[in-house]
Amino acid sequence: MARPPHRRKPRDRRQIKRQTTAEKTD
Repeated sequence: MARPPHRRKPRDRRQIKRQTTAEKTD
């Protein structure tokens, strides 16, 4: 769920990774 099925922009990927980490830390 963290990574989408299709390749996204590098910037989007970095933001998604940061959001996932924040959710995990929460």
